[in-house]
Amino acid sequence: MKQNYLQSEMKNIKQRRNKRFFSWLWLLIAFLYFVSPFDMIPDTIPVGGWADDCLVLCAVSVNFIQQQFFQDNESVNKALNLFKLFLVLFIFVLSIVFYLIIFLFVKN
Repeated sequence: MKQNYLQSEMKNIKQRRNKRFFSWLWLLIAFLYFVSPFDMIPDTIPVGGWADDCLVLCAVSVNFIQQQFFQDNESVNKALNLFKLFLVLFIFVLSIVFYLIIFLFVKN
């Protein structure tokens, strides 16, 4: 019984450590995406080009904060998960809108 408890605690500690490591890795990748000229929406498009970079960086930053500081707080985790979902959906909608605008301008 005691050994099972210790094994589950060690597994939880390892999972937390992995989540924290991957949150750092995602933050690094998001920063590289932010400074990279190759994006979903090119930076040459006035508002959309920087908006997608900022939104991706914000979503990954929220994930980083969640994994580093609020892993054990269930109510804060739910709120942060909803906020991340909102950001990801907003990035998706923004990308579709800008590609539709580009398609309409190029078509004419």
